[in-house]
Amino acid sequence: MASKTQLKTREKGAGTIYLDGKRWYLKTRIGGKVKTAMLRNADGVPCTTRPEAERAAAGYRKILLADNREEIAVHVAEAKKLKRRSGLRLADAWEAYLDQPNRPDSGQRTLSTYRNIFDLFLKWLLNERPDIQRVAEVDGDTAAEYFGYLWKSGISGRTFNAYLQALRLIFKHLEAPAALDGNPFDGIGKKTNETAVRKDFSAEQVQTIFDGFNNGFFYDTVADGRTVQREYKPLYAAEMRVLLYLCCFTGARGQDGALMRWNAVDFDANTITYTPKKTERKTGGRPVVIPLFPPLRAALRDALEWQTDQVPYILPHVAKRYFYNPTGLQKDVMKIIRCALGVQTTATKDETTARRKLAANVYSLHSFRHTFVSLCANAGVPEEVIAAIVGHGSPAMTRHYTHISTEAKQKAIGALPQIGGTAAVTPADEPERAELATLARSLDIAAVRKLLNIARSEHE
Repeated sequence: MASKTQLKTREKGAGTIYLDGKRWYLKTRIGGKVKTAMLRNADGVPCTTRPEAERAAAGYRKILLADNREEIAVHVAEAKKLKRRSGLRLADAWEAYLDQPNRPDSGQRTLSTYRNIFDLFLKWLLNERPDIQRVAEVDGDTAAEYFGYLWKSGISGRTFNAYLQALRLIFKHLEAPAALDGNPFDGIGKKTNETAVRKDFSAEQVQTIFDGFNNGFFYDTVADGRTVQREYKPLYAAEMRVLLYLCCFTGARGQDGALMRWNAVDFDANTITYTPKKTERKTGGRPVVIPLFPPLRAALRDALEWQTDQVPYILPHVAKRYFYNPTGLQKDVMKIIRCALGVQTTATKDETTARRKLAANVYSLHSFRHTFVSLCANAGVPEEVIAAIVGHGSPAMTRHYTHISTEAKQKAIGALPQIGGTAAVTPADEPERAELATLARSLDIAAVRKLLNIARSEHE
């Protein structure tokens, strides 16, 4: 006579459990079709023992033998409830998020940001709601309480929205492994983004900043009750000067400028070619090719003095510093800007709410990229040409930019105002200019003034 267990496996649609390797499976026949499913326990772990597999199969059978949709929904809800009770723990949630096959293919930098935001949320839970240990126990009220706490702390609308976007994304992809009925962060509304526009420099301000490397950078401080002027000497000043030239006359981001390599520079072709790091994944590593603006070319010629075969970077000390202290490098650039222009580089708070209106700095190394775009735009350079030079990351825009020629880019660079150095110089011009400089030193003052007047009229 058949055993009770054997009889159950022969019921219509009940299926049969079997062991394959170290894991248990449920095999069923519904509507003439055979279906097989791996059995998992309440924690989502594959079953490795028969008793564990029988318990998991019992839940499946209730659903398989149900007579209507309503009955199926009840059994599914019961299964979810059971899974939530013994389900995914918050301590394991981040690894579970990373294991989800449909999550965004974020880069390491973005993942690190998401992880930091998630860890801050876990820290708040530990202090304010230590009773919550599992993902399913985080409800809409808890989410609202957390973001109320964040807003009261004085963060900007931009930061608030960034935290919300990250937590909403993480919990969206935890809905299945944690058996959530919904995303607890969906009920939180975004804040109005009051971020001020990051400022760029005028041509005169750029020239003043570059002149500081020759004339010195000074700032006022109070000592013994009186104002004293002191000089600020940037660390690796010669390399910092070239860094600002790179960012200002190619539109490169700070990271790309600091880590620019000598193999990017082609003096014969008068171009600089590199792949923007931020958009590298989106563009498939597509490089941008930029004609060398004459003052930048001259600055790079000066930089050849410290070129070595052992170090591939144009700015060896700046590159090394960027790897271990990028914030320190940024702070030095901001101090250069403050000393040269006498401006405040960080955002102020709203006097009525004491809330920062800007998460980023008003003036920083990135301002030179903004300046490049503004200078080109003011010179009448078409928007698509500018975008082709700075390396836009949008795939749609990339398709639009593919027709941009080298000649169009050269015209864009040539249209920039003559700041940061002397008038436009091509490789072929350099011997003649050197000869003119030698002759000028031998002329009397009347002849020098005559030549100077001619040069001024040509410049105008």
